[in-house]
Amino acid sequence: MHTAYSVVYGYKPELMQLLFTDFLSNPRAYKQVQAYWKLYFDYLGAKYNFQYAPYLPESAEQTGNPIFNAYVAATNKAVRIIQIDPEDVSEDHNFEAWVDLLTLEEGAEPLEELVLHLMLNPTTEITSRVLIQPWLSGKLSYEELSDLLEDAYWV
Repeated sequence: MHTAYSVVYGYKPELMQLLFTDFLSNPRAYKQVQAYWKLYFDYLGAKYNFQYAPYLPESAEQTGNPIFNAYVAATNKAVRIIQIDPEDVSEDHNFEAWVDLLTLEEGAEPLEELVLHLMLNPTTEITSRVLIQPWLSGKLSYEELSDLLEDAYWV
């Protein structure tokens, strides 16, 4: 269940350079995408002095859901990045973002999760970073990010 509105936007795919377009069919490209996000999260961890770890098991099948995930225990915040196949995307639906409360174990406190559902290109990468950085660095609370996404949805 999503607890905030999603941001959805599109563009003409032929006008943008897609990144790692063969990630679902090429195991090497899949690993490159994971390394691409890991490098960014390592940078954020060093800059804002936090450690992160995956919170979702890695599937033997390389589906892109998630392509990368990170949990920061100190803040109880997480990010899940779901990369979608460019062949499955319409030109008006290539990026969504929402926040959710996710309970991994019965009785445990739910973690606050930012979910990014995207076709990776320079625009969606930058948009993702604009959301991830203040989320994990503690500059945005769950409620503030929910409001931000709701406002963006209605613009």
